[in-house]
Amino acid sequence: MNFFRRSLARLDQTFRKASADSEETEYVARAHGLGGEIILHDNHVEILHFGVVHMIVEFMYFHTPRVSTRIMLESITAVEVIRPVLLPDYLIISYAGAPEPEHGYLRGAFAANALMMGYFDNRDFYALLDKVTR
Repeated sequence: MNFFRRSLARLDQTFRKASADSEETEYVARAHGLGGEIILHDNHVEILHFGVVHMIVEFMYFHTPRVSTRIMLESITAVEVIRPVLLPDYLIISYAGAPEPEHGYLRGAFAANALMMGYFDNRDFYALLDKVTR
């Protein structure tokens, strides 16, 4: 139990540091989903992986937790929204050197260049994606 508490405390501390770093700079758009948050800056996109769903999946599969991924706007080649029937949508940002897309919902939705969106209202995500693709 202490291992679990220490892991959550370490993850929370790391997320607070990453979140503080991203709040110091101006951002163009921001969207929050079940798997974390995506922030569009002037020259890059930042994906912050956090949340209860993300922590449970990372703990169950014993993956190394990812907190933040930064992708330069010039290197983005495609943005894809995956829409399963019953599970929440997730988006994948493809770029040169990106990991290969994984088969299966959990591996795809929790990849380093992917983010799980919400169940119902995803207008913020689509507005952000519209700005990225311009």
